[in-house]
Amino acid sequence: MELIEEYQKKYQRTIYFIDADGKVKLCGPGFPKGVANVFTLDYGEAIKSSLRSSGDKSSTYRKDGEIIHFNTRFIPEFKWYLVVEQEERELTRNIFSTLLLNLALCTMVTLVVLGLTIAIFKAFHREIETLQGIIPICFVCKKIRDDKGYWSQVEAYISKHSGALFSHGICPECAKSKYPQYYNEEYCSEKKRGAGNNAT
Repeated sequence: MELIEEYQKKYQRTIYFIDADGKVKLCGPGFPKGVANVFTLDYGEAIKSSLRSSGDKSSTYRKDGEIIHFNTRFIPEFKWYLVVEQEERELTRNIFSTLLLNLALCTMVTLVVLGLTIAIFKAFHREIETLQGIIPICFVCKKIRDDKGYWSQVEAYISKHSGALFSHGICPECAKSKYPQYYNEEYCSEKKRGAGNNAT
């Protein structure tokens, strides 16, 4: 009786034992008082038909306008049937609670992802804004003046404001004019054909 009461409270179900004739052998709180045989109840025929089936059986019946789901299982040690009942609204309440929990988790994940997306977008937007507009550049040495008045190399300025890295090389025209003693026109022509207009 204590075990039945414990399981009924824990799982919100009605639990009782009957024999093959429908006589109530053991029941917990919540079972209709004064009922000695479940077959005499309005829904007794549904339970009776489930006992005829071999093995475990799941079915439903209506009670006071409510749909009741029940399972029956034969206990050979006692030659009794275990009957476990639960109202459909309890089942739907559990499903609804799970649905609400899943929706809450999905909303939280969506908000986190949205927050990260906005933060990343703002960071990139700030970087793009720094490279927009008029940038003061020296027409002789090509250094760029920042908003604090300091002059720095083009590559240093762009690296600072965009994260881009530079790989230095020399184009064929500069190599020919600055280092004619090392310039190999045939070598540079092959490199130019292979890399387009990129630095050799």
